[in-house]
Amino acid sequence: MIAKLTTETLRYINAFYNVTRIRTIECFSFNSTLIFVVPKPLMSAAIGEKGKNVEKLSKMLNKRIKIVAMPMLIKTSQASTTDTEVLKHEAKQFIEAIIYPNKIQSIEIAKNTMVIHAGAKTKAMLIGREKRNIEQIKALVKRYFGLDLAVR
Repeated sequence: MIAKLTTETLRYINAFYNVTRIRTIECFSFNSTLIFVVPKPLMSAAIGEKGKNVEKLSKMLNKRIKIVAMPMLIKTSQASTTDTEVLKHEAKQFIEAIIYPNKIQSIEIAKNTMVIHAGAKTKAMLIGREKRNIEQIKALVKRYFGLDLAVR
């Protein structure tokens, strides 16, 4: 799946770069929060000292801002047992960072499908009104992990 960059998304990415001096190619809105995905080693620089960059961006764009770490990519077709455990860990961290303060209980990976187990409240938030949230999360899981998604 190819992500479509709108002029608004490009404006957000440029503002992010102007404030943090860090390049990101992933920016999306989730639950009225603007989320930027950056490489793990650049997380602290992107956030800034005492969250200075996040605050500045939030005021500049008049939106809530969240910066999350880009997951380590593993090809799922030839993943060993160890790779599957790393993939589960990376997926759980990535998804929990996006849906924070909600938490997921566990993640299973079976036959090219990632199954997220969550409580009733978190499940409702994951699905969202008119399935808006679940469609975004499905697209992210497909893009980063090459898997389909199910929520239980």
